[in-house]
Amino acid sequence: MLEWDSVSGARPQPQKLDALPMWADPAAGLSDSSNATAAAVEKFRQLRAASAATAIDTFLASADPVEQRIGLVTLGAIDDIDRLGKTVAAAKTLEEWDFGITVLRHWLGRCQDQDRKLFTMLTTVRGLTPAQAKTVIQLLFGFTPNDLMQPETFEVLIEYLQHDTPAVRNLAAWHLHRLVPQGKSIPFSPTGDKDAIDKTYQAWKKLLPAGQVPKK
Repeated sequence: MLEWDSVSGARPQPQKLDALPMWADPAAGLSDSSNATAAAVEKFRQLRAASAATAIDTFLASADPVEQRIGLVTLGAIDDIDRLGKTVAAAKTLEEWDFGITVLRHWLGRCQDQDRKLFTMLTTVRGLTPAQAKTVIQLLFGFTPNDLMQPETFEVLIEYLQHDTPAVRNLAAWHLHRLVPQGKSIPFSPTGDKDAIDKTYQAWKKLLPAGQVPKK
């Protein structure tokens, strides 16, 4: 087996294998979820043969979570971060919203200078101010264990639920849903109106008053 990646290049020593790894062995069989993924990938390949744009559009509009995920990962793979962000902001389900943000975070950590590229896109294409763009990137990077021990971290996240920038609201809600299991039942819509935003904000203020951190 020869290994290579885009950061360190080829490993100097090949590895001798007595048998194919299970993931590479056609005779090993696939789970139901793997079969569903394989079928979706084949469908994507067929659509892409006619038009890559059509393949992406079809999968992003699909109601199938597997196809949605392939569409989102493809946007990250081809560096179409502007459209990836717009797709996340208009997510039809919480699952699509959650996975889309995960793809953005993976893209941001893919290699050096990704944060600079994202900053440039946010300020030139999306029209955010430098301060707003920095806040979005900070939220995508996340928090240290020490940050999560400070009540101020959660107070800021809750206040961000009312932020004028939709991306900041979305990312604040995403962190709260992941960091505070007790709040997962609090509804949140990436495309919610002002009334829905206020209800979400008030529910979080009640659940996690100022000066407190979430119970483990």
